[in-house]
Amino acid sequence: MHLDVHQQTDDPTKFVLYEVYTDEEAFRGAHHETPHYDTWRAAAVDLVAAGGHTNIYCTPAFPEDIT
Repeated sequence: MHLDVHQQTDDPTKFVLYEVYTDEEAFRGAHHETPHYDTWRAAAVDLVAAGGHTNIYCTPAFPEDIT
């Protein structure tokens, strides 16, 4: 798992958290069953902007570039 936290340059109160997992099972499986995940989900309700997204699984557009 890899985690990046980005802060918006023109509004320092806005952030993007970007996590990368080895596969979908790592994303949806054990990670979602940890106590800290439940804590995050409860807090995220008040932290995510209206229309914002949480927990979207995507696949690499260019997987051959992954090392």
